[in-house]
Amino acid sequence: LVSEQVPPVFIWHTVADQAVPVENTLLFVKALQQAHVSYECHLYPNGPHGLSLANPSTATANNPAVANVASWMELLKTWLATFY
Repeated sequence: LVSEQVPPVFIWHTVADQAVPVENTLLFVKALQQAHVSYECHLYPNGPHGLSLANPSTATANNPAVANVASWMELLKTWLATFY
């Protein structure tokens, strides 16, 4: 369902996510490329599904990857600055 009408996309995913396979993100990125839609994609090797902002409120003892994944917010801000 990706077409040239899709607005620019920023997406991040953890490869270790067991709820949503990272392949879904890769397929989405491929579709964006084929439709010539601007995007930025970041893959993090570790971290479970549902990290949200990846801040202390989503951190747990079983989730040491939160600090690394938290960089997505700064990356998003930088990406958004290219449009506004």
